[in-house]
Amino acid sequence: MKKLVFAVAAVLAAAAVSYAASGTISGSAHDLSGTTYQSGSTDQICVFCHTPHNAERNIPLWNRVNPTAQTLYYSPTLSTEAKTATFEMDSISAFCMSCHDGVTKVGAIKNLPTNNAGVDTTYPDFGNTLGTNYAAIGNDGQSLKNDHPIGFSYSVAQTQDNVESGTGGLHTISEVKTSFGESGAYQPFYNSARGTDQMECASCHAVHQPGTSKNFLRIENGGSALCLACHAK
Repeated sequence: MKKLVFAVAAVLAAAAVSYAASGTISGSAHDLSGTTYQSGSTDQICVFCHTPHNAERNIPLWNRVNPTAQTLYYSPTLSTEAKTATFEMDSISAFCMSCHDGVTKVGAIKNLPTNNAGVDTTYPDFGNTLGTNYAAIGNDGQSLKNDHPIGFSYSVAQTQDNVESGTGGLHTISEVKTSFGESGAYQPFYNSARGTDQMECASCHAVHQPGTSKNFLRIENGGSALCLACHAK
């Protein structure tokens, strides 16, 4: 029994070290508590995205109202599949766009934190900076809607791109998974009503792990490693 307890403790310790090495959300750009982004005096971090009760969406206990489906980035160099990319309400990227669509205020949360002294509790505003601004990100400093396309089948885009470009423009899904070191059935691609190989925001980003670059990347982009995981250049 002692050996078993020791073994379990060792595994937990190793997991803790591994998690710590990857960085945490505390103090990152996704930490919207009063200590970092002037959201009043609340010290709660998770409340800006999650709530234990009366959630807007049961998974992942979502505390925000997601935007409606939208058509996103367009470029003549994209494959036909990527040109028509959209994200629907069942897309995991809809959660990201509840802050990063250039329309929804960062402070638009459903359930306010218990400790909200000094916070503007008038929905959807929440505090000074958060209540009046959007998430400053993307090509125009405000929105991700005109950035890298999401909400399309990677395998279809890969086939089309290789035919249209004649140069093998995208790696296969198995090659991408190898580059990312993913062992899951679909990572880094996601399920939706449109298939099990959807390119989404989370294909490149891990929202709870800022990483050394602080950009929440699944893998660091030194030498363009992240870009080249998909793009055969």
